[in-house]
Amino acid sequence: MLETQKPVPRMPASAASGELIYGLTPENRSALRLDVRYALRDAARARDLPLLGMLNQTIERNLGRVRFPADVLDKLAREIETIRDKLPPHSPLFELLESARAHQVPQEPRQPTPQPGAGAPASSVPLSMIEETLALKKAAASMEVTFITTIELGDSTLAGYLNYCLALGEHEKIIHTLRPRKTRFPRVWAWNLLLTALRLTDHPEFADTVAEFHAWMELHHPDTLNHEGPDDQRRLCADKVRAIELRELAQS
Repeated sequence: MLETQKPVPRMPASAASGELIYGLTPENRSALRLDVRYALRDAARARDLPLLGMLNQTIERNLGRVRFPADVLDKLAREIETIRDKLPPHSPLFELLESARAHQVPQEPRQPTPQPGAGAPASSVPLSMIEETLALKKAAASMEVTFITTIELGDSTLAGYLNYCLALGEHEKIIHTLRPRKTRFPRVWAWNLLLTALRLTDHPEFADTVAEFHAWMELHHPDTLNHEGPDDQRRLCADKVRAIELRELAQS
C-alpha cells in the first residue's frame, strides 16, 4: 500500500507488523530514481527485479513516503543484493537494503519436506519455487501496482514490468496499462503485448484490436505486410515485426 503525505524525515521509520516506512525527500528521491533506473536499464534486468521496478514507478508519484509490507522485505533485500556491486558507494539503495534487513520478521524454521516413501508423494516442483511464485504474487498485490502510473516509464522498463505481469497471469494489469497507449503512444511491442493479454483472457475487444493493429501497421510499417502468397495466410511478416520491436526497446 502506498500513502501520499507531506515529506517526512529521510530516515526510515518502523510501523506495525514489521513493515517498513521509507521517507522520501527531494534529495533522496532524485538519487533513488537515478540508481533504480540504472538497475532497470534493460528489459532483462527489469524482469529479474520486479520490486525495484515497482519502486521505480512509485517514486514518480511524488509521495512523501513508501510503505513496504513486511512480507516483501526479504525479496526486496535480495534484489538489491544482486546489483550492489553495480551501485555507487553512497547509493540510497544501500540505506534501503539495511532498513529492509532490520525490519524483517524472523521466520519460523521450515518443516522438512517429506521424502518419497515416508508417507507423502514426491513433488516434481521444489517447494522453494512454489513459495517464490506465491511471494511474488503477494508482493505485487501488496504494493498496489494497478494504481501506479506507468505512462512515464521508458519502453524497455515498462516492457520488462509488463512481461513480469504476463508471467504471473496478471493480464488485466497489462490491458489496463496498454489500452490507452495504443493510440496515445503506439509501439509495436505494446500492441503485441496488449493483443497477447486480450487473447489469453478471451477478451471481447480482441478481434477489433487485431483489426486496429493491422490497419496501424499498414499505415506506419507497410514493409511488414506479408506478400508471400496463398500458402502463408498471416497478414504480417513475424520476423519483420519482431525486428521493429527490438529496435523500439533498444532505443528507449
